Amino acid sequence: IDYEINNEGTDILRTTKREPKFDYIICKDVSRFSRNSTIGIEAARQLRDKKVYVIFENSGVNTEVKNWKFQVEILFSMAENESSNMSHRVSFTKRHNAEQGIYRPARLPYGWERDEDNEFVINEEQAWIVRVIFRLFLRKGGYRISRFFNERNILTQQGKKWSSDKILRIIRN
Repeated sequence: IDYEINNEGTDILRTTKREPKFDYIICKDVSRFSRNSTIGIEAARQLRDKKVYVIFENSGVNTEVKNWKFQVEILFSMAENESSNMSHRVSFTKRHNAEQGIYRPARLPYGWERDEDNEFVINEEQAWIVRVIFRLFLRKGGYRISRFFNERNILTQQGKKWSSDKILRIIRN
């Protein structure tokens, strides 16, 4: 099967005429295979039709057995529900912290660091890049700014090349 996301953001599974190169897919957990129960079950069904079986290691479920669909439907439903609940908990916590004036990012935004008292302070080595991004963004856009930095070997916080997505994230932050 081929998987793609169309322009509307909808997942599409297509059966192909290609012959499979393997018989089994071993997946640690159903949530690693898909977080959408409908798509996950359909993908597993299409693979099974091609005699490719999925083994979900943590639950011990295998699509090669007769009653696979019932077991997999339950596992996918639980994974989808847990993903939704987690999203709601994270959103609630972020909203609650914002209302309390608390900001606890997993990773500090580009241009910031913590001092010896664990307070946010400007990282002057990175701050000029942030200023350039804000100055140029409306005229140049994210792609041209990322190209500008990449041509000059100016790397991101993680030591990687810039992308328009990283530029947009800085603007949003």
